[in-house]
Amino acid sequence: MSRKKPDSLIDSKEPFEEEKLTHHQSIHEEVHGSGHGGAEMGWLVSYADLMTLLFGLFVILFSLATDKTKDMDDVMKQVSQKYFSQNSPPQNPQVPVEPPVESIKQSAAAVAGEQSADEQSDKNEQALADLLKQIESLKSENEKLSSKSESTEKEKKTLQRKVASVEDEQSKKVDTQVESLEQELAEQKIENQKLKEELSKKQPPMQNYMMVLLTWETEKHDLDLQIVSPTKKVFNFKRRQFAGEPGHFELDNRFGPGIEMWKAENFNAGTYEVRALFYSKNGNEKPVKLHLTVITNLSTFKSPNVELKSSGDFLDIPFNIDAEGTVIFQK
Repeated sequence: MSRKKPDSLIDSKEPFEEEKLTHHQSIHEEVHGSGHGGAEMGWLVSYADLMTLLFGLFVILFSLATDKTKDMDDVMKQVSQKYFSQNSPPQNPQVPVEPPVESIKQSAAAVAGEQSADEQSDKNEQALADLLKQIESLKSENEKLSSKSESTEKEKKTLQRKVASVEDEQSKKVDTQVESLEQELAEQKIENQKLKEELSKKQPPMQNYMMVLLTWETEKHDLDLQIVSPTKKVFNFKRRQFAGEPGHFELDNRFGPGIEMWKAENFNAGTYEVRALFYSKNGNEKPVKLHLTVITNLSTFKSPNVELKSSGDFLDIPFNIDAEGTVIFQK
């Protein structure tokens, strides 16, 4: 049983179909042309549809292949910062967040670095404290040495003053002894002159006399006087005189400061040799200072100070004397 469509629908559709047919026919005529030539260009419609579909396909593929995730991420970040930054959902405290391995290593390295830095700082502080202690100890030792040096210097000055005073005293003693001896000799000379005058009145005049003196000023030194007469007789502390030979030892000191004296009356004229021998130091390492004096009835000769440094050194003074008592020293 067939149904009939309403007339209204049929009526409404007919103008649309006619219009559609007319439009399609016009396009067909434009593409294919009219007449016999339109049948030959019918493939162009299919080719145009194919190109359109392919173009659409490639556009879709290109749009899918373009990476827009980065732009999308930027847009999402901007939107979240603008609208959701203040009301961000709280983190769940019950869910533990596992830190990354690299951050843990960096934290451990930082802690180890801090510990090593602390240890190095402690070591530096300890070394500084030790150095300060050493400086303090050196300061105290330096102060002690300075005090010792000052006391030593004071003792040295005291000893130098004592030695200088002792030397001055000894020198004064020697000078006093020499002066007294010279005074005694001068008095003896005056007395001898008086005796000569008296004897000249009573008896024929006597032979002249001669004295040789050896004096030294230093302490403890032992010097020996030796006289060689014109007859080659040697007078010394061992042989003080000879029988029939004028001259003999009057004084012989063995510990300085001292004096030794040889005296001759009615002496033999000729060449004499006087020797001063440095016999012993007796513990005094200083050089000895001495001088010789020859006295006759006519003149007095006193040698300048002579210095002998070591034991065994000696000083020789040869001279000639005539019968009247004139002394001529040889070079």
